[in-house]
Amino acid sequence: MNVTTLKNTLEINNLELHEMIKNKNIIITGISRGLGKELCYKLSKNNKIYGISRSNYKTKNKNIIHYKCDLSDENQIKVAVSDIFKQCGSIHILINNAAVLKTMPISLMNDKDIKDMVTINLLGSILMTKYVFRYMAQKKYGRIINISSMAPKISAVGDSVYAATKAGLESFSRVINKEGHGINITVNNIGITGLYTGMLKQIVGDNPDIILDIIPHKNLASIDSIIKIIEFICGENSEDIGSQTIYLGGIS
Repeated sequence: MNVTTLKNTLEINNLELHEMIKNKNIIITGISRGLGKELCYKLSKNNKIYGISRSNYKTKNKNIIHYKCDLSDENQIKVAVSDIFKQCGSIHILINNAAVLKTMPISLMNDKDIKDMVTINLLGSILMTKYVFRYMAQKKYGRIINISSMAPKISAVGDSVYAATKAGLESFSRVINKEGHGINITVNNIGITGLYTGMLKQIVGDNPDIILDIIPHKNLASIDSIIKIIEFICGENSEDIGSQTIYLGGIS
C-alpha cells in the first residue's frame, strides 16, 4: 500500500467514525469548562446538545441549549430533565461529566469539600441517570456514559474521596447496565487520565509533566480520543457494549 492510498484509507475511516453519532439529542453535564465544554463543542456539530451547568453559560451555537441546574439539588435535576424531554421528545445519550476535585490527605480535608465531591461526582450523576433512564425506558433506547478517572486505579495520596466517588460511579454503572439491557439501554464509563484543564491544574500547577510519571503511555488524554470512544460506545450496533470501563493512557 503506497503512502497516498494509506492516507486516503485513514481519511475514509476517520470520516466514518465521526459520522457514527448524528442527529442525536445529548445531555452533557458540566459544560461550562474543561472536558464538558470541549465535548459540547465537538458533539454539537452533528447533534443537539442539552448542556447542564451551574453557571450562566452563553453560546451562539444553535445546537447547544443550556439549562442552569445545580447537581446537588434533586428537584433541579428532575425539572431540568423533564424540561429537556418536553422540548426534544427523546433523550438518546447522557454523558455524566460534571465533577469537582480537591486533592488533600483526608485528615486535612475540609468537610464541605468531601460533601461536595460525593454530592456532585456521585449522587448528582446517580440522580441524573435515574431521571434520564425513565425517559429512555419509554423509548426503549439509550446510551449512558460516565466520565470516570484513573484515580481509582492509581490510588494517589490525597485522592481518597475523589477516587471513591469515581469507583462508586463505576460500580453503579455495572448494575444499571443490567437493568437497562433488556430495553436497549447501555451504561459505560471512560476512565480518562488527565486533560490540561482547570481541574488538572489544581494538582500539577504549570507543570503537567508531574503526572506523566504515573501514566504508562506518558501522555495526557486528548479530546479526540475521548470522542472516538464515545462514538464507538454510542454508534450503530453498540447494544452489546455495556458495563465497561475503558481506561486511557495504558491504565489497566
